[in-house]
Amino acid sequence: MATVLDPADALLEQIASLEVARAQAEAAVAARMLQFQDLRRREAEAIADPERRRLTAAYAADELSQVLLQAPRSVQCRLADARRVRNRLPLTWEAFTAGKIDGYRVRLIASALDKLRDNHSVIEPTTASAPMPRPTPRPRSRAGSIGSSPGSSPRPPRPVPRPSTPSAPCGSSTKTTA
Repeated sequence: MATVLDPADALLEQIASLEVARAQAEAAVAARMLQFQDLRRREAEAIADPERRRLTAAYAADELSQVLLQAPRSVQCRLADARRVRNRLPLTWEAFTAGKIDGYRVRLIASALDKLRDNHSVIEPTTASAPMPRPTPRPRSRAGSIGSSPGSSPRPPRPVPRPSTPSAPCGSSTKTTA
């Protein structure tokens, strides 16, 4: 006998699948952005004039900003955050490319990582590559709200703030990159 799914549960499953696909697409864009920047840096290495070489390498963010319709500084921050996580936290980068975490969380991780003083502060467990369990929808009670008992008032869900960008662009450090 086929299992009949509640239409709401089916919609939740579709939403979860779409969120994974969105996170994977964000990771694919970030990886291509890094590839583009690396390509421009390699091209710049062949230029003899140091000032022209520096400008050519730095222009990659401007080119990407035109395609992404974002400010060059935003693109520079995205590139820096993606490179930081990819180079220093490879298991986190794998989770990003698998769609287990999204770009927003990667930027938060990169911002926190930027605040660490040395590379010895970062240790990733080897078990992190194990698949993360997907949350299962909780059964809904038709009589009242989830988790409520007779006579108790329903508890509203806690809002989870999710700003569109991290509070400090590219971390809070005032370093400049060449």
